Amino acid sequence: MKSKILLCALLMIALYGSALAQTDSTSESKTKKYSNGVAVYAEFGVLSNSSFDNIRKSLKAQNVEPFGSLMGSVVLAKRMESRHWIAENRFIIMNTTKPNNDTDVRRASLWGLGLGMSLGRKIVDSQKWNVYIPIGFDAMVYKLGIKSNSSASLARLLLTPSNYQAIKLYSASLNLNAGVGVDYKTGFMPKSFEKFYISAKASYHLPIASSGQWRGENVQVNDLASFKPNQLYLSIGVAMTPKFSHSKWGGMH
Repeated sequence: MKSKILLCALLMIALYGSALAQTDSTSESKTKKYSNGVAVYAEFGVLSNSSFDNIRKSLKAQNVEPFGSLMGSVVLAKRMESRHWIAENRFIIMNTTKPNNDTDVRRASLWGLGLGMSLGRKIVDSQKWNVYIPIGFDAMVYKLGIKSNSSASLARLLLTPSNYQAIKLYSASLNLNAGVGVDYKTGFMPKSFEKFYISAKASYHLPIASSGQWRGENVQVNDLASFKPNQLYLSIGVAMTPKFSHSKWGGMH
């Protein structure tokens, strides 16, 4: 039910943004200018996540040292900005803090890769600040690995090689996210950059579709909670627009 409500809200906002764009096009030139740049963010989950905690508890119950309690991501983005809109295409690399590297100890790691996009209309565009409301989707694939870094003789390894293979399990999720973004316009290196922002964002991620249970190459694990990243995330980074990237953008204004 929550997913349906959020999807309806997203559709209404999209239609509202489209209506505003059409209204603007009647009073302004239909060919608008936009800037095309890049952004790099560090993103961290700031709330307790029940599925994350349940996975760690399940690993402990099986005498596996769980991955660390801090989850973070590096986000690389292509950023487009017009007079009224900010859009991003995102590449996400998610990881958790690592346990120790002791040998003969089974331990787990969790990481993820994903692609996403977001679109937000500006509510403030001053000489020093942008404030906007980004809404978007991320498609993520997660990998849970369990290995022991065991020490063994070559003869034993050749006799039972399967005993020393790492366990690799996978899950996937499509996440809706919405929040508030703020850019501080620094004016740094004006000869090289048209825009150089310090950018921060707070957004809530809600999974709307998931692959369900963890799966390996030929197995489905039925007693391990699937990872659902429904929590508040904070991100901070920089957004840069080189001067040579200025061009025409007719689709957003």
